[in-house]
Amino acid sequence: MRLSVLLCSLLIPAAVMVTGCSKTDKVGDKTTTTTTTTTTEAAKPVGPHKVMVSPVSEHSYTPTQQLYCIDLQNRLAEGWRPLKSDHRYSVAVEFSITRPGYCTDVHTVSATGGQRAIERTVDSVRTLSPFAPLPADFKDAPAPFRCDFIYYPEGTPSK
Repeated sequence: MRLSVLLCSLLIPAAVMVTGCSKTDKVGDKTTTTTTTTTTEAAKPVGPHKVMVSPVSEHSYTPTQQLYCIDLQNRLAEGWRPLKSDHRYSVAVEFSITRPGYCTDVHTVSATGGQRAIERTVDSVRTLSPFAPLPADFKDAPAPFRCDFIYYPEGTPSK
């Protein structure tokens, strides 16, 4: 279950969401079709580092939940100021977001970085709050989220 959510969160930022509708009008012998298409592309990641967000309790994503996770992920990626290191490290945190968007109960789940890297990552999440209000598609409020922060040293390709 968690693996599928993590894989989904890896693919969401690279995805291009396309929505649209078609309208067919027939006047006499002539038929015309008008198609309206809206394309939303997720923001490009900032720097070589990766930030992946997924809801903890949801089993499947609605489009609104996906967009919320993408926005949250982009906000955390832009605001995270990782501790510089010569080695790759990761910090996974869980936190809850209330209906108005406030972040509560931020705690570390796992980490391969040192204590200072962990503290800086947790502080980044707390400092960036409040986030956008939680959409109604999230049944439970506050909604729990997991965020994996992966640091890549300068010159190391992120994979």
